[in-house]
Amino acid sequence: MKGRLGAAEWLLEAVSPCEAFFRGHRWPRAADAVVYCFGQSHSIMLRRAWKRGLYRSRDRALRFEFLLSDNKEFPVDSVVTRSETGADVVCPQLERAFNEHDVFSGSRETWLLSMSHTNAYNMYGLFEPDPLFDFVHPARPDLPVRPEAQLLPYEAVRTKFVQAARGLDRLFKCLPRKNVTGIIHLEGPPPNPSREYCSTSVDQVLLRGALKRDKGVPVSPREFRMKLWKCQSDVHQQICIDNGVTYVTPPQEALDEEGYLVPVAWHGATHASAWYGALALGKIESVIANRRTASHA
Repeated sequence: MKGRLGAAEWLLEAVSPCEAFFRGHRWPRAADAVVYCFGQSHSIMLRRAWKRGLYRSRDRALRFEFLLSDNKEFPVDSVVTRSETGADVVCPQLERAFNEHDVFSGSRETWLLSMSHTNAYNMYGLFEPDPLFDFVHPARPDLPVRPEAQLLPYEAVRTKFVQAARGLDRLFKCLPRKNVTGIIHLEGPPPNPSREYCSTSVDQVLLRGALKRDKGVPVSPREFRMKLWKCQSDVHQQICIDNGVTYVTPPQEALDEEGYLVPVAWHGATHASAWYGALALGKIESVIANRRTASHA
């Protein structure tokens, strides 16, 4: 199954330039501004949307480039390593990508876009936890709490996400700032609301295997997953504030009235579609435009 999934993903990438051509999309030969993107598997939707021509920059001098968009290339548990002096440095894969793309040359307006550490909430809660627990999120007290579950304080759950995001905090602290206009972090997509869809998707099978969860363990209710996603978002937003990074929430057009992904944005149990990725790229461009306006005010 994993091999078939990999072949399908490769095929989608291989035909992307042809699809972009027939859509009439042309990338600028030279760009005055470049957004360099990196992250784990959630960032693939951005790369796919750009390569397929699903999104065209309103600013024709702005280009998106993708350095690392993969769990294998950019493993979440080793995005930061220690130098010989004991100081934190970005992992060799990311440093190599920075050098190959001449990211810090100062020859153009440069932005860094992170989608790192955005899937922790699925690792913790796509499947029913054992032992079963629940909590009340302060921003969403309307979401139900299961009476049969152990009720934990919000701060206890938040602490788990703080621990999971330590690598993200370390990454932002050691990312080079020289000749960088700004660093942006795009939050991962919120939950898919359909337990049935999630229960039959390929990626939940792979995640179940990675987590060593029995086939009989069901997918968690959407409300529980939403609370976990909100908790992850709270932690990431604070990390961004602490490190001078611009935090960006998911595109509103891709969400229903309760904040879950709309069907056209679905791509497995834990990811979002290239359509969602195109909306996210548009939001990133708007954030950059707003930052430029503010800097000239």
